[in-house]
Amino acid sequence: MVGSDSLKYRFGSKQYVFCCLFFGWTLIAFIALSKEFKLYQRIGIIPTPNDRLFSFASSNASSLSAQESEGIRYSNVMGNCSKPVYSWAFVKTHKCGSDSLSSWMLRLAEENEIELPLPLGQWNLNYPLKPGKFYRSRKASGRFDMQVLHMMFDEPVWNKFMEPGSPFISVVRQPYSQFKSFFNYFAGPRLWSRYEEYANVTSKSEAFDIFMKNSGSRFPGNLMPFRNPMLFDFGFKEGRHNATKFIAGLVRKFPFMFITDHMQESLVAFRELFCLSLKDILMSQKNVLPNQLKNSQQSTSDEEYSRIYRDWSTHDYMLFEEFNRTLWDKIGKISKFEEKLKDYKEVNFKVNRFCASKQGTKLLVRANEFHEEFTIGTRFCARLQMHILAYIDKLKNQRFNASSPSYGRIYYK
Repeated sequence: MVGSDSLKYRFGSKQYVFCCLFFGWTLIAFIALSKEFKLYQRIGIIPTPNDRLFSFASSNASSLSAQESEGIRYSNVMGNCSKPVYSWAFVKTHKCGSDSLSSWMLRLAEENEIELPLPLGQWNLNYPLKPGKFYRSRKASGRFDMQVLHMMFDEPVWNKFMEPGSPFISVVRQPYSQFKSFFNYFAGPRLWSRYEEYANVTSKSEAFDIFMKNSGSRFPGNLMPFRNPMLFDFGFKEGRHNATKFIAGLVRKFPFMFITDHMQESLVAFRELFCLSLKDILMSQKNVLPNQLKNSQQSTSDEEYSRIYRDWSTHDYMLFEEFNRTLWDKIGKISKFEEKLKDYKEVNFKVNRFCASKQGTKLLVRANEFHEEFTIGTRFCARLQMHILAYIDKLKNQRFNASSPSYGRIYYK
């Protein structure tokens, strides 16, 4: 047997140290790769003989024709359900109240044990790129019933991880209102300081004035466009797609679209079409960013800016107006809609006030013509008020004994 002294003598001290370091690092790398292999098994990257894990390559959803896919997606919604439907693929658009909707959907996923993609090491799903790594479905099919996080809409890709029959839904907002929130959130000094027009800018309000007066010239944005930003989330590309045909395709594929400007009306209509309970659609507002544009010393009226933006971002207006129309068409077919809306507003206000007060342990909501009796407790309040990052962490801990970094992102109440 060759001892360490013999090795030193044979190779010399420098070579001996090198050999030790080499073998040490090799061992560390082997251990790390073994752990990574096990982790990849959990997120569906590497299939094993005993467990069919999610893989884009092995999914057979692409075998469905577009017509078959649309037919399946419409079959389970539009009021044809006899029990609550907790299955949908939500395209999470930016600055449309989508954090509030996603947090609400995460609550439903927890309460009803719904399977949905949960990201590995980040709070979204690699937006605006193709889907990143996420934990595999625990279902035998390896697919998901619900999707609620940021991911660029690409129908063939989504079909590969969603269960057939999961309808596409999303949310849009009055475009100029959405854009102001979009600019308020994404535009910052690192972005505008690149251009001479913004050389003396000291606030977002000033930058917004310059942007609007120049129709966004030489201000392309970072990753996401500042022109037609909502349509961009659906995969629309300027110069490649015809906007009219593209939006008509979305109308066929999306049986329901929330409208931020009519959120409570949207929720009541959604309840009817997906056979949900009143308790199911209780919701609180999340991540409302302080408006840094409201104190702008504008020389141009907001109405004029709105007109300018409409001329510049025409396709987002087409998108909004088409789906706003379809929402009200659906509402027009719901019996006693105004009474149901009034009832929802009263109960939602009462529940949110109870949860915010932190006084008492239970709130009894008595039955009436439009809803059954139910009780609100402190645990429900905690779920109702939970922000999206906290909910992602919670579900990952519950389901995979893992956590999700928040990158120190600030959430506003």
